[in-house]
Amino acid sequence: FSTIYTGLENAARILAYSLSSETVNIAGHRYGNEIGEVVGNAVFSIGNLALTTHNVQSLGVKAVAKRTAKDAGKAVLKDYAGHVNLPKK
Repeated sequence: FSTIYTGLENAARILAYSLSSETVNIAGHRYGNEIGEVVGNAVFSIGNLALTTHNVQSLGVKAVAKRTAKDAGKAVLKDYAGHVNLPKK
């Protein structure tokens, strides 16, 4: 699942970059270089905002998953240690 998700993320990133670059090129060609720069700044700002939003949302999910896995691992080890007679040092 994670391989597919990572592949889709990369494909979306490449698509967004290509669309933004071509939008800037078209605006610059049609309306001039200054307008192309303005459109470029606007498009890249929107892209950065979307990327930041995605990263913040991912961070929340990853942090919760990491904490849950860590707590589950500790509980399993504690339960295992209670059932096994380990030699004392």
